[in-house]
Amino acid sequence: MQIEIKRVLESLYGLQVAKVNTLNMEGKKKRVRGSVAYYRRPDYKKAYVTLKEPVTLPANLFPFNMAEEKNAPTSDDKPSERSGSSK
Repeated sequence: MQIEIKRVLESLYGLQVAKVNTLNMEGKKKRVRGSVAYYRRPDYKKAYVTLKEPVTLPANLFPFNMAEEKNAPTSDDKPSERSGSSK
């Protein structure tokens, strides 16, 4: 698994990986609201990657805020005026 992580990082992102350490994380137990019952979140694997050279990642590597930027009003947007008779 560690070799696969190293190959993906080197091929997709062009990073120079020195070493990869992995560990298996056990899912947490969560209590069901209003009940005595519990459920477990799934187990997952975590990877710690050491790079040969320090790298600064671009801000848009994981563009989570793209939807917010699209919906944000711009300075060109003006509120529509209602055309009605005022009494």
